[in-house]
Amino acid sequence: MSTVIEFLKSNALCTLCLILGIVALLITYVGAPIASKKSGKYVSGLPCVGGILIALGFLTTPVKWLALFGLIDISIPLFLVKGLPSVIKFKLDAFNGSAPRMIGGNRVVAYTTYYNRYSEHKEIIDEETGAFKLIPIERLAVTETDNGFKLLELDYQFNVITEALYSSVEECKRHASPKSYNRWIDVNR
Repeated sequence: MSTVIEFLKSNALCTLCLILGIVALLITYVGAPIASKKSGKYVSGLPCVGGILIALGFLTTPVKWLALFGLIDISIPLFLVKGLPSVIKFKLDAFNGSAPRMIGGNRVVAYTTYYNRYSEHKEIIDEETGAFKLIPIERLAVTETDNGFKLLELDYQFNVITEALYSSVEECKRHASPKSYNRWIDVNR
């Protein structure tokens, strides 16, 4: 026991992080459930914060492997097993996946891919108040219609945001955002 006390005295930053981490764990796993039960409403704690503080505290010491004690916060392993793979899969699907073959009953003939948001579209939610939400536009697509070709701006889930009718694919590409230049993928489906 005296060795542990000496270790904590010689590593003040580690001790501070451990104290804050334990307080965060108590808030999350003891205080939040009690507050939820008393109020009748869900009260969230600080998931992962306690474990991260404990791990950071031990990473400031010469004995780095003690940072594994940060896994005492059950939210961290749960996030690593369940949450992280789904976040990675969603991002890969959104950014690296191809555009759908058909949009609105029309065949896709060209699309672009972007690795970050390049513009936003305001979608009006309530006409009276003027409330709107911003939708990030990740891609552009060109579809073939009976009347010509439509230039579509797509959000990351491939929902059509805006569309403009032009006579050729090249005209659609010329009227697209300048950032889409040299990022077009022509599709012969």
